[in-house]
Amino acid sequence: MAEAVPMRGQFRLQLSGSRGIGAGFKGRIDAEEYARREYGPRVGIWRILRLLDKYQIKATFVTCGALAERYPDSVKAIHAAGHDVAGHGYHHEKAWKLTEEEELETMRKTVDVLTGLTGKKIDGWRCCFQSHVTPDLGIGQGFIWNSNSFSHDLPYLLKDADRVVVEIPRQPFGDMFVFQGGKTANPDDALTIWKKSFDTFYSESSLFHTYCQFSLHPFLIGRPGRIEVLAELIEYVKRHEGVWFATTEEIARRVLECASITPSVTATYGSASLAMK
Repeated sequence: MAEAVPMRGQFRLQLSGSRGIGAGFKGRIDAEEYARREYGPRVGIWRILRLLDKYQIKATFVTCGALAERYPDSVKAIHAAGHDVAGHGYHHEKAWKLTEEEELETMRKTVDVLTGLTGKKIDGWRCCFQSHVTPDLGIGQGFIWNSNSFSHDLPYLLKDADRVVVEIPRQPFGDMFVFQGGKTANPDDALTIWKKSFDTFYSESSLFHTYCQFSLHPFLIGRPGRIEVLAELIEYVKRHEGVWFATTEEIARRVLECASITPSVTATYGSASLAMK
């Protein structure tokens, strides 16, 4: 649906870059698993971009800074196609294991990389296992949204005095939960889960606005046999009336608009003291 309002339900696709692989047994990297995940920025991303172009849908791609440095052409192609690019850590760090200074540094480095590749400052952040200060640090970088919580079905505001950021909740039915770890090898199992999840929100949208978010990874959903499932899901959702296909940034700005909040820069780019009023 072209118009953001009125809307019956919101549908969002969020695609993550291939996850970082930390040192394991005897401090060694699992080379096979590392290579498997490299499929995402090497191959899967191009298949996904073609699919999204076919259906004229814009998505949000959360991307690690180091991954963007290794595959700059992929990030540039995502941005050139009109998709939303956001941060996902630098090396896919577990934020809660970092000091506040270390976490802030990962944000700054990632912002610099992605801004340099796209020419546009990123507006949001999805990290790996956020810390208790992640949203506040994000406000300091000028982010209008944070997407790390599983605590609600609908976006909500996180406030600290006159500072605010929109929390865009996640759901535990993305492809990482379905495919990763050998939970299922049948793509149709994923389609069943995703359709039923959407059906719940669509049914409830007759009572109030609803929001259905799918977190997907190019190294998983971009594989043959799985990309077809994503196409089937999109076609299924498109058959329903009143659904707004929106990026995370569009949803965050709509929430701020409804709350009569206008982002207001009070410090220069890269500073830790940007606020919204």
